[in-house]
Amino acid sequence: MVQKINIKVSVIMSVYNSSKYLKEAIESILNQTFKNFEFLIIDDNSTDDSCLILREYAKKDNRIRLFCNVKNQGLTKNLQKLLKIAKGKYIARQDSDDVSFKNRLTSQVSYLDAHPEIILVGTRFIYLDKFGKEYNYVPSRNLTIQKIKNMIKKRNFFPHGSIMFRKKEILSIGGYNTDFKYSQDTEIYQRVIKKYNIGYLDQILYGWRILFNNISTKKSLEQKMYEKLARTRREKIKKKQDVLKFIKNTAKKDYVNSLFYITFNMILFGNVKKARHIIVVSKIYSLKLYLLYFLSFFKSLLVCLFKIRNKYLLI
Repeated sequence: MVQKINIKVSVIMSVYNSSKYLKEAIESILNQTFKNFEFLIIDDNSTDDSCLILREYAKKDNRIRLFCNVKNQGLTKNLQKLLKIAKGKYIARQDSDDVSFKNRLTSQVSYLDAHPEIILVGTRFIYLDKFGKEYNYVPSRNLTIQKIKNMIKKRNFFPHGSIMFRKKEILSIGGYNTDFKYSQDTEIYQRVIKKYNIGYLDQILYGWRILFNNISTKKSLEQKMYEKLARTRREKIKKKQDVLKFIKNTAKKDYVNSLFYITFNMILFGNVKKARHIIVVSKIYSLKLYLLYFLSFFKSLLVCLFKIRNKYLLI
């Protein structure tokens, strides 16, 4: 096993009620071709069997350092805690329902070693549905550093769980902003590109599981509000009222977009009938939603539109 000193990579993962996919996520890290890493995991007071699963793996593999919260803290606070106690020069993220391919850490470490001007690197990925079926809709492309910066200002084009970054430089800008309940990746990227460069590996190294049938409309709306806040380049949200005021001023437009986003992806990766039901009971009079309801009966056409969307927007 890896010695406790001179660890090059710390993989950090926060877990909350992820028992269904947790074993697959853990094993995808433990089976990496790159071996010099520690695996830091926080169970965020899960109410399912997640903690039991984590304890079993921690007993078997001493690369795992397990922490258990007695009270739910949320993803951002957990990541900031793990970032501060990590021993590795590089930090790799992993989400508890996603999969890292075997050569992910090797490829990202090699890239950061070869590009000292880059402090954070994301990767190309594939979509996975709840059954693990692959949807490879992300095209190959060659991106310059400036192109990456321009894209990051507008949208995230790789999953948060796929990134690796330099610990020292990320801590120098404060690490994760714990005022952001959601969209913590968007917020930190905006601060990174002001001072540093972000890279992109045009290799499929990560499987991003789409579980939109488990996301409520209210939660998705709140996520989008935090994302919009992050892109306004605000360094800190001082009061909860600031968030509520911001949401109130933009709620109607973003509610429609949020509802469209959920139901569109539910049709592709989840439950078509449930998506139609959500559109009907929402009683939102929107041409976008009416069109989506109609197109839900022609899933192959939606898949084609989804491919075109990702060809030009990346994600």
